[in-house]
Amino acid sequence: MFAYRKRRNYFEIIEKSVASIDKKFLISEVLKEPPVVEAKPYYYLLKKSSKSMREEINKEKLRLKIYKESANDHQLQIIENFSKEGYLLKLDNNNIAEVLNKAKHFKPKKFISNTDNMIKLISDYINKN
Repeated sequence: MFAYRKRRNYFEIIEKSVASIDKKFLISEVLKEPPVVEAKPYYYLLKKSSKSMREEINKEKLRLKIYKESANDHQLQIIENFSKEGYLLKLDNNNIAEVLNKAKHFKPKKFISNTDNMIKLISDYINKN
């Protein structure tokens, strides 16, 4: 009975810890080592996983800094727009089978570039000012 209470108390502490932080991915930083042997492998696995995730995030931040990029989703917006216009099929992790089926019969709409028009608009604007 004592072991059960000890485990239950520990898991209640985990629940409270998770509820008290807004960045849930930092849970491994808040948790203390469990008092019960059965939970220790999970605790260390969580620590290791969180460390790996932080390293990946830091690599991405460094990459963005090195290449002077900002984190935005303009590529996703372009894919969304091109998909709506019929130039391509949008693929994400949830619809791979669906997209593969559509791809068998998909005929992409021919893309007509608007670059010349944009260059003319910009040139006209610069020349007027």
